[in-house]
Amino acid sequence: PPQSRPDSGPVTITGRVLNGTTNQAAIVEEVALLKPGQGMQELEIVKPTGPGFRFKPVDGGPGPLLLRARYGGETFIQVIPPVPEARKKPQTLTVFEGGARAADMPVHSGIQVLKRKDSLRVSRFYAIENKSNPPRMFSGQSFRVIVPDKARNVEVQLQHRGSMPLPNVLDQKGVLTRGIRPGSAELAVNFELDGHVLEVEPHELAGQTAADGILVVLYQP
Repeated sequence: PPQSRPDSGPVTITGRVLNGTTNQAAIVEEVALLKPGQGMQELEIVKPTGPGFRFKPVDGGPGPLLLRARYGGETFIQVIPPVPEARKKPQTLTVFEGGARAADMPVHSGIQVLKRKDSLRVSRFYAIENKSNPPRMFSGQSFRVIVPDKARNVEVQLQHRGSMPLPNVLDQKGVLTRGIRPGSAELAVNFELDGHVLEVEPHELAGQTAADGILVVLYQP
């Protein structure tokens, strides 16, 4: 079958907002149409809005477009691929209520350490599954990753399945600044340390500590 080609002409994005917790139409604080590139370009913002929304025609370009909704203090991002089939159909932008519990949140974690001549490159990975039923957001304030005070070149990224990665999602105390949506998510924390001593601190979920499950040590001459 013929493959879809990127859509570079004017496109009109329409859709509706759905509350994934109640499975009902939702009114949200705002819905924005974004174009990623060098920075995030806001093409149009409508607020408040819902359940239906319609943006003015825009030049789609060769890359994806993004929908961003703000609801209940959380930000929800949805990717629209750069193909005509995806852009012409009405979008369903799903938001969720808060209230997921720690018991709904299995976390599998590991550490990879790259030993260099005079330093360590540490990568901590967290595979998170929000299994709340009905589906609800889990507050990021209940998830904490302890990064050593002397760490440098710290890079943090949270990515939900089917969405764009979110950088810089830890505050100075290591607390997650974004909520965790229902479904799968990955949190990656990378940093460097001088010397060859690493004191591993467990992460905290709703105040309960949990040790990292897998440790991989690599050596770089």
